[in-house]
Amino acid sequence: WQQQRPLAYALAVVMPLARIGFHFPWQETQLLSLAVLNAVIFILALVFYTYLADRVAWQNKALMTKVRTLEGILPICASCKRIRNEAGEYVQMEKYISEHSQASFSHGLCRECARKLYPDLVDED
Repeated sequence: WQQQRPLAYALAVVMPLARIGFHFPWQETQLLSLAVLNAVIFILALVFYTYLADRVAWQNKALMTKVRTLEGILPICASCKRIRNEAGEYVQMEKYISEHSQASFSHGLCRECARKLYPDLVDED
């Protein structure tokens, strides 16, 4: 779309004018001023439509560069739960997911681990 943008705008202007050029000499059912007004309305509508298509393409490109998602199967160590990256190195799961998505991490302890690690500080209730 980026390379075709000037062509799209040119076609949005030329097509209604070409319609006047082909239609008006053979079928004089309307005045030339009405045909020109009709062509101007078509030009405005097509230019607006082209602008909207250009805007959607620009937003799509911006989103594709911004959004990085995790897809497929992640090779993970069965013991330490580190993930193998594209270079074949094992990195921490948090680091890998943070680098490949928009997720961020906050660490804490679940109740079971807190009981195991700090039994004297955690109440049974």
